[in-house]
Amino acid sequence: MSMFRWFHFSVTTLAAVSALELTIVSSAAAQSAQQPSGLEEVIVTAQKRSERLQDVPIAITAIGSEALEKAGVQRLDDISALTPGLQFQHTGGFTQPMIRGVGTSIAGAGAGANVGMYVDGFLLPNPLGTDMQMLNISSVQVLKGPQGTLFGRNTTGGAILLTTTNPSTDPAFKGEVSYGTDNAQGYQAYATAGLADRVAFDVAGLYRSGDGSVRNLVSGKKDNEYENWSVRAGLKVDFTDSFYALLRYTHSQVDDPRSQPTGVYCCNAQGLPLSVASYIPGVTTTTAPDRRTTNIKPIFQVESDAVQLTAAWDLDFATLTSYSQYRDELGTTTLDLEVSSAPLADFRFPYADKIITQELILSSDAGSRLQWTLGGFYFQDKARSDLDVSTAGAPFAIDVIRAIVTVESLAAYADATYEVANNLFLTGGVRWSEDQYKDPYNLFGPDPNAVRATLDPITDKTVTPRVVVRYQIDDGSSVYASFNRGYKSALRNLPAADNTLVKPEKMSAYEVGYKYAGRGFSSNVAAYYYDYKNLQVSSYRNALSITNNAATSRIYGVDGDLSYTFSPHFQVSGGAAYTDAKYEKYVNSPIYEQCLDLAACGAAFGTFPTASATLYDKTMQFAPEFSGHLSAQYTAALLGGELNLSGTLSYASKQYFDSSEQFHDDGHEKLILRAQWTDASDRYTVAVYGDNLTDSRYLVQVIPQAVAIPVSWNEPRTVGVSLGVKF
Repeated sequence: MSMFRWFHFSVTTLAAVSALELTIVSSAAAQSAQQPSGLEEVIVTAQKRSERLQDVPIAITAIGSEALEKAGVQRLDDISALTPGLQFQHTGGFTQPMIRGVGTSIAGAGAGANVGMYVDGFLLPNPLGTDMQMLNISSVQVLKGPQGTLFGRNTTGGAILLTTTNPSTDPAFKGEVSYGTDNAQGYQAYATAGLADRVAFDVAGLYRSGDGSVRNLVSGKKDNEYENWSVRAGLKVDFTDSFYALLRYTHSQVDDPRSQPTGVYCCNAQGLPLSVASYIPGVTTTTAPDRRTTNIKPIFQVESDAVQLTAAWDLDFATLTSYSQYRDELGTTTLDLEVSSAPLADFRFPYADKIITQELILSSDAGSRLQWTLGGFYFQDKARSDLDVSTAGAPFAIDVIRAIVTVESLAAYADATYEVANNLFLTGGVRWSEDQYKDPYNLFGPDPNAVRATLDPITDKTVTPRVVVRYQIDDGSSVYASFNRGYKSALRNLPAADNTLVKPEKMSAYEVGYKYAGRGFSSNVAAYYYDYKNLQVSSYRNALSITNNAATSRIYGVDGDLSYTFSPHFQVSGGAAYTDAKYEKYVNSPIYEQCLDLAACGAAFGTFPTASATLYDKTMQFAPEFSGHLSAQYTAALLGGELNLSGTLSYASKQYFDSSEQFHDDGHEKLILRAQWTDASDRYTVAVYGDNLTDSRYLVQVIPQAVAIPVSWNEPRTVGVSLGVKF
């Protein structure tokens, strides 16, 4: 699509949406005696300062704690049901968010996602910990489009900001227990209190376990049992009225194989599962959901410790905030890559990170015509990724390949918004970054006799600007147009003996949007066009994740969300996204064709040797053309308390799991319902809930590689009950 056609498409879309919203707002005004008359005050921090959602010229989906609870959100990837244009891609235990088709499945030492993950202002760069347990989350903000100015490297797709509850001197407690299908148990609690007038602490804990839904046909037993837990403690000291510090420690442990492949893709021309094991007599494979035929039990384990210090000073004219963080993370993934009953090819991938981040932010106080933010950021990740192999049932050969690298980033940024005329705002920002990929090397064989293969280091210096014009139509609505640049830093392929430079990907993004909030109705809609260069795309060659650059890509689309309060007892919300994402030209796109000519293939018969081709105008992976959701909530008095009924129906259309359009899921829907009763004191709750009530089964992971095309499926229908208390 040309820029002119995109501009025409954008203006036409916004005009149509605006006309629809004016109709709804007029209807709401006619019923104003029954509706809330004030604005929907949703506060976000997308520009690293607190602002109303409708005043921020960025496409944002903001989800509060109540909406998270009603939608049954337990892990981060559950929020995709509430966020138009957001998908999560799993590669073994690595989880990568994708926004508007931007994202890859890169898994390797020093490699990160295309979407920045932040909890309470702290960066979480490791894909091993991305699909975290939602521990006492008060809000989620999904920022769509490149955020290269304020959030920096590896945010070409956007950023996800999670906020938790701060300690308070006012004593409070809340807890919940739940039980559901497949012996799913959940226990979580949060408590806060004061130790002195200006000293408060809090502690939050979460434990979840269950049997899982997958049964191994070899052993006849379930082998998807999981046990995950997290604990977080915080201490906040208000030293003066203008200075406070908050120290937090978090420990989490994940033992959860549900993200691992369970079967293989169906089927080749002979109707057999796509695995070399399909041609070995007496060996079984499966393509069915909730079934597995592996000779080993898959493993995904992560243990992490994080220490975080937040300090903030009110300087009268601005606020200076410091974010200091240290993270120590260890993970292990064990896979049977041909996913069969035979001990042919088993792989183990240990992974470790030691991460330091430091950020300083100086933000102006609200109230003046000029609002500004200055910041500096430092990041260091000492990463290690191993490959261990077992064949023919032998013990794992330790450290066949060990990859080690240190990634450092230093950045400075400035961003300002000025009201150049009444209700007309101009925003400009720029970020300077230097990224270093330092001393990357592979060790072949176990220490101390390993052979070292050193790769060339990389140093990138990048400038990422943004420019935005916003016009505030009235106190509750505005329109904006923006230009943003984003980038993802360069890397080498680790672990692999490949010194090829994977160039930094760069994006130029153009967006127009409209926002409204008032009279019980709110809406946000945006149309966008992305010009994408050197997109980093990952694929498996043999057992190694190899990344190369797709030369040119383009994405355009429209997305938005709305909510309407029909009465104090009935609210409806929804969202939708249309995405047209194409690789315009992709040199060396991998293609996997099973070798079935015995004479030509020899010992490689039944395998999937990787070929390459130059492709044009192919749909980008993990980019469904349409996604959306519709949610409703109804409350009524019952038995002296309040009954709340809520539900969410979500849908995503067909998506591809590879760049050559070989492997796909046809699309799916998902229905979540919840009924909750709260007593008159608002202290006790009882709820029954159901997730995926239509029992829709769809692929969530496809990993094309040499010996098979492993897949995993979504969770089946689950139901449960929960009890809660707070005071």
